[in-house]
Amino acid sequence: MQPPPPPSSSSIVPVQPSSSRLAPSDQELSSAMTKLKKPSAQHIVGFEERYQQALRMQQNEDEHSAHFNRRFFFDVESREWTRFNMSHYPKMMKEMKSFPDQLKIVSLNVWFANILQNKRYEAQLDFFEQVNPDIICLQEMIPNYIENNLLKRDFVRNNYIISDIDGTSVDPYGVMVLVKRSLPILDIRITSLTTRMGRKFIHVAFAKEPITDITLMEKYFASASKGAYISQLETMIPCFAVIGTVHLESLASKSSRKTQLEQIHPVLEHYSSSSLRMLMGDFNFDSESKENENLTSGIFKDYTDVWYSLYPQHVIEGKTFPYGPHRKGDRLDRMMIKSTIFLPQKMEVFGKQPLPLSSEEQTMLREKFHMEKVCLSDHYGIYCELQHC
Repeated sequence: MQPPPPPSSSSIVPVQPSSSRLAPSDQELSSAMTKLKKPSAQHIVGFEERYQQALRMQQNEDEHSAHFNRRFFFDVESREWTRFNMSHYPKMMKEMKSFPDQLKIVSLNVWFANILQNKRYEAQLDFFEQVNPDIICLQEMIPNYIENNLLKRDFVRNNYIISDIDGTSVDPYGVMVLVKRSLPILDIRITSLTTRMGRKFIHVAFAKEPITDITLMEKYFASASKGAYISQLETMIPCFAVIGTVHLESLASKSSRKTQLEQIHPVLEHYSSSSLRMLMGDFNFDSESKENENLTSGIFKDYTDVWYSLYPQHVIEGKTFPYGPHRKGDRLDRMMIKSTIFLPQKMEVFGKQPLPLSSEEQTMLREKFHMEKVCLSDHYGIYCELQHC
């Protein structure tokens, strides 16, 4: 099969908006500021405060309640967001279908900086609604985004199970997934990583078909909620696909990122019956850097970089950390896949178009942040389509 041509910048229609240390060292912040050409202050907005919050949250975290059964849905009868339990399963099972032969996935670092935040978040949600992905993976999610934007959207309420409704897993910031209610979800769970910055790995396990044996599903749910090992759960109901997202450690943290990848890989591999494994998100190192060897020849060497597999001659077009006049950009955001039965069909980079601004917004952006334009995020997002073969 010949790979598809690289996507053009206009192939996705732009959407109009409707650890122990409390903080990064001065050296790390200085390094980040040096690497980020002007305007760069916005990339550091809130970093120190959020790192301090992340440490406090990590110290006070309830492992049981925080890490297992991260499934929330909008109950149309009560008109409330509700955490899933087995009493909901018979009704939700009727919405479930077989794991699809075609899968659409989006990943985006939403950017927690308070720079036209509401406008950007609404534009992001507009894009998601337009594209209608099966799975949405988000990094740098914050409680305000969930409460003020995400939970209020009808297309989210009507179509998705989400991994947080009150900010407990993304306070001060973190990773989040939205999964179509029609997919046969087994569990959504979080794995803590070695980190100074509150970083975690979240993944979704899927069955091949909806589980119609209620007693079996009750047993699986009870075991998963008690923190059973994945290998134990596999003996009850084999996992058909597992898809996860991460925001690897930022700044000058090469060794930390390597450690985090080494912690994530066995989680995915413990789903021994899975026919599809994927890891995606903000990896915080460029695909052309030496650090990328941790993927290509390290523990993830049996995984394929989706963009590179489709468009090996078009690395520049895959850059996701925006270009500047003196900066080529970096491909920080990746999708990695391991499967013999699903093949990537296309991948696109989105969010390159500046948002339309009012005169007041333009003035504020220029005077407060020394910026002339703003896009959906400081990262571009990535969109992928898979096909069962």
